[in-house]
Amino acid sequence: LTPQEIQELIATMKNLAAEGKAIILITHKLEEIRQAADRVTVIRSGKSLETFNAKNVSAITLAEKMVGRKVSFTTEKKAAKTGKDILKINDLVVKDAENVTKVDHLSLDIRAGEIIGIAGIDGNGQTELVQTVTGLTHSQSGEIILDGKNITNKTPRKIIKAGT
Repeated sequence: LTPQEIQELIATMKNLAAEGKAIILITHKLEEIRQAADRVTVIRSGKSLETFNAKNVSAITLAEKMVGRKVSFTTEKKAAKTGKDILKINDLVVKDAENVTKVDHLSLDIRAGEIIGIAGIDGNGQTELVQTVTGLTHSQSGEIILDGKNITNKTPRKIIKAGT
């Protein structure tokens, strides 16, 4: 759910509780449970461990009870060592079957050693982007360069045969 949808769900649950309804919410999202619930019961390996007042318990305490050991909410890691460009998308435009623009002049570079996440609500072009990069859909304009080779509007078979 989006942050706004989460807040709407919490408001709905609070309204139901105000009407005298009991609500059971099962989640691993610690901040949301602390916002929504009156009490939090931690279950591990099918057993109830402890119940807390949701407003008085920290996310760290809940996490430690859930996993059975100390946890750290921070990680120390070295900066990624990135290499050459593997995928370059330049000014890509993709329309769906109804001629609605789903990818609108997108440019993106991905280098060796990187992990890139594409996020958005369903229907905002992620599917069309993946289908176009993999050769399942054609773009209206722009280019896709994979490992130095232009694969724009090539079929999946031609992309594979190109050795990329």
